[in-house]
Amino acid sequence: MHPQPSPTWYLYNADGAEPLRLLDDEGRADLALSGTPHGVLAELAEAIHEAGCHLTETQLRHLELFVALQRWRR
Repeated sequence: MHPQPSPTWYLYNADGAEPLRLLDDEGRADLALSGTPHGVLAELAEAIHEAGCHLTETQLRHLELFVALQRWRR
């Protein structure tokens, strides 16, 4: 099994702006983003970072599908 991704890899790059780091060094959502739309994304990134290493490849593919379904709803 591969090691869990580094929290430093969870970046949000919006519209060519400087990338925004979503997780702190412990893998927790950056508290400075709390209460913002970026904070919601950071909370989701935290949950995925925490649980992703426990999911099978099939479960990870389903997670991708669930995200894709949110795009379809728009």
